[in-house]
Amino acid sequence: MTDAQYTRLHFFLRKSAHGTEYAILAFLLLRAFRGGVAEAWQWRWATLSFLMIAAHALLDEYHQSFTQYRTGSVYDSVIDMSGGLAALVLPWLRRRRWAVPLAGRERGQEHGPANGP
Repeated sequence: MTDAQYTRLHFFLRKSAHGTEYAILAFLLLRAFRGGVAEAWQWRWATLSFLMIAAHALLDEYHQSFTQYRTGSVYDSVIDMSGGLAALVLPWLRRRRWAVPLAGRERGQEHGPANGP
């Protein structure tokens, strides 16, 4: 492996770790706001989770700007927030995917649209 390939791989892994750790944090925040409620996802919980993710990401990069061997980067904050947002959107998409067939079953369309004329 050349130095250039190693540098690219190292860069990719570091940035992936940023997104992944904030995705995990967002998932845990969403779960904490849920607090045992049967419903798995609400806009209010997702919004609060995202605001906390954004604040933590920005404050973390601000803190890094004062350390000797690290630099603060708005780009890293955007990666962090993107990872958190992805973790919040995936349960919403999953919920929507399952909600549509259930709504159809409630109207008596268990097997799709009416069969025949």
